Amino acid sequence: MNALQNKIKCHRYGNLYQQPHFFILNKGLNTGKPLANWCPNCFVFLADSYREREHFYTLCKALWVGGYFRPLLIGSVIPYIRIDEFTMALHHANINLNQAPDKLVKIIHYFNELDKQEESLKKQFTLIHQVRQLMVQKMLKKQS
Repeated sequence: MNALQNKIKCHRYGNLYQQPHFFILNKGLNTGKPLANWCPNCFVFLADSYREREHFYTLCKALWVGGYFRPLLIGSVIPYIRIDEFTMALHHANINLNQAPDKLVKIIHYFNELDKQEESLKKQFTLIHQVRQLMVQKMLKKQS
């Protein structure tokens, strides 16, 4: 029996959780994306400790970013994943990760570095857009 079966449940509107937890989107092309707050169409991961929560949150994020859950999606209009298939996929990924525990640490480090680079690029794109706007405003002021 899969040890995660008792930890991953379908979230019901109005349920409050006292233990460490996070939510996982289960419909659409972002299926598998971990979330801090609930939304419609999500699972909840109920952890025994904050350390376990962070481990599986990071693992879900890595798998989601890597497109690990995409082949498991079913449905032609709105793709979704069944809870049993999601649980088994997460379980197998965790087993593979436990064979080389330093992999997740490296992945987290690389993700953090990439997040910093992405944020820097977003700022640069914003500045480029602002410069373009200023150039158009200056051009129009001189002609008036």
